[in-house]
Amino acid sequence: MNALSTARPWLRGAGRVLDLQPKTQDRLQHIRPYPTDQAALQRDWARIGQDFWNVIHRESRHDQ
Repeated sequence: MNALSTARPWLRGAGRVLDLQPKTQDRLQHIRPYPTDQAALQRDWARIGQDFWNVIHRESRHDQ
């Protein structure tokens, strides 16, 4: 393994951290704005609750 192949991932990572003007267009296409902060928080809590139920049901299947 040469030094360049070892250093390349580190240099890429450092470049991403130091990127002062990242290309956000790709990310912005996936963001769906909510009409209010309350609506956004309700959706977040609904997702958290669903995650909890998924874990509970998965764990209960492992116990059987």
